[in-house]
Amino acid sequence: MHLIANFGEVRSDHYHMGLDLRTQQRENLPVFAAAEGYVSRVVVEADGYGKSIYLTHPNGYTTLYAHLNKFFPALQDFVERKQYHDESWKQDISFGSSQFRVAKGQIIAYSGATGSVEGPHLHFEVRDTKTGDNINPLFLGFPIKDQVKPLIYSLYMYDRNYSTYAVEPVQIPIKNTKGVYTTKDTVIQTGFNKFSFGISAEDIANGTNFRFGIYAAEVWMDSVQQFSFKLQEFDREASKYVNASIDYKKWITSKTRLQHLSRLPGNHLFVKDGENDGVINLQDTLIHKVSIVVTDVHANEAVLNFKLQWKPELQQERFFTQETVKFIPGKENSYETENFKITLPANALYDTVNFRLSQISGGANGLPVFQVHQPSVPLHEPYTVEITPTEEQKDPSKMIMRLNSNRIQIVKPEYKDGKYIGSFDRFGVLLMMEDTLPPNIGKSWEDSTVFYKGGTLSFTVKDGISTIENVRAELDSNWLMFEQKGSTYSYKFDEYCSVGIHSLKIIAKDLAGNEIARTFTFELKEKPPVKKKVIKKSTKKKKNGNTSKRRR
Repeated sequence: MHLIANFGEVRSDHYHMGLDLRTQQRENLPVFAAAEGYVSRVVVEADGYGKSIYLTHPNGYTTLYAHLNKFFPALQDFVERKQYHDESWKQDISFGSSQFRVAKGQIIAYSGATGSVEGPHLHFEVRDTKTGDNINPLFLGFPIKDQVKPLIYSLYMYDRNYSTYAVEPVQIPIKNTKGVYTTKDTVIQTGFNKFSFGISAEDIANGTNFRFGIYAAEVWMDSVQQFSFKLQEFDREASKYVNASIDYKKWITSKTRLQHLSRLPGNHLFVKDGENDGVINLQDTLIHKVSIVVTDVHANEAVLNFKLQWKPELQQERFFTQETVKFIPGKENSYETENFKITLPANALYDTVNFRLSQISGGANGLPVFQVHQPSVPLHEPYTVEITPTEEQKDPSKMIMRLNSNRIQIVKPEYKDGKYIGSFDRFGVLLMMEDTLPPNIGKSWEDSTVFYKGGTLSFTVKDGISTIENVRAELDSNWLMFEQKGSTYSYKFDEYCSVGIHSLKIIAKDLAGNEIARTFTFELKEKPPVKKKVIKKSTKKKKNGNTSKRRR
């Protein structure tokens, strides 16, 4: 068994909630039940986990197996029949304890690369059945050897007299001497009297080049613990607090996993009464001993020791533009102009934000464009915007809102009292756009193409302005199931398509309600006969003569 990702690894907007297991870049390997139990849930979706299966066990755990190609035959048949009954490829099915029982070691599925993945692998999770919390599977006896200490790459200090979003951290050079970590300077002198630390670190294991997320870390000063965390058990909703546990700006700009060794004001993950939050406030100019301990699940430790001294004369005052509004975590925040209003719920922010809004000229058809703060600041909950266009729109039902950030978000706004109301979960450039164009249906095969049994028919559906709301395919007026992977829809010929000439109708609808329908014809034939290879006889004549070696 070989890992390519561990529990708690930093991902975009979430911690990795299980283990990723290598399948050597192969698909359709058998997946076995970790323990006896029953199939309690099956999900089929284009993104996320793709095709996944949940097993509930009598010991109080539920295991999840994801990115699968297909399920075991009886379950696969049940799911397919329900898909055709519902006329929907996407499914989320719950089962009772007696419907599909499984034994330990039974084949339950076959591995694949469905959903949001970069390549074939198996994603595996363990959850507490009662609470739904995800549990680090490495505590349950997985046969994975790890006798190697984690690696610490860099150390940073944050001036906590200010928001972590307002100032850049200061990097402190460190050195690694045969596994002993220290700072390059014997004593770190700082002008920060109130500060916290951050580290870049990774875990490693025996016999692999893969790097993993760190499991636990502690900060000690003068033998007093200032902060600690362990990624051992928490629920999926809390997983989004990863954006408060890392330097989010460095993550989205360079994918650097810079871990905060402190708790931001709006971070409610692993909060314990009486526990220090990692923000250190020095009142003296004495030299203090600091230790940062990074630990993996097998108790291998990497320790960074250094000394620190506050020097008041090094302190710098920082000044910020007056063209901002202070948004504070833990309370509702709002800001309003003549044609724009933004409202953030109380749990949206992790740290104080000096919020800035600016309107950008040059929007399409006179529609407004807004710079809504900066994408480098994360949000835990979505905010609401209300936009009042300066010009009356001909058809409000065709309007969409598009947010350009570190990823694009498109929403269909509500139109009420001359205002467009939408919701977004990140900052960026916000545009109002009119969408009157239908989606585009593309295919690589010509009309009247001949296909053969065992082959695959596919097409793509894309939209240049908004997003695809619904795609439907009908074979000779009957719904036909296509599997979705991104913008590609594929059908492998089976019993639902007989030999002969067929009509395929594809209907696609976008978020603004624009619809397109196209009809194609094709012919399905039996598999073509295998051509026998013809071995041509050589026309060259053999040379006559004695082939024995001549004596010199």
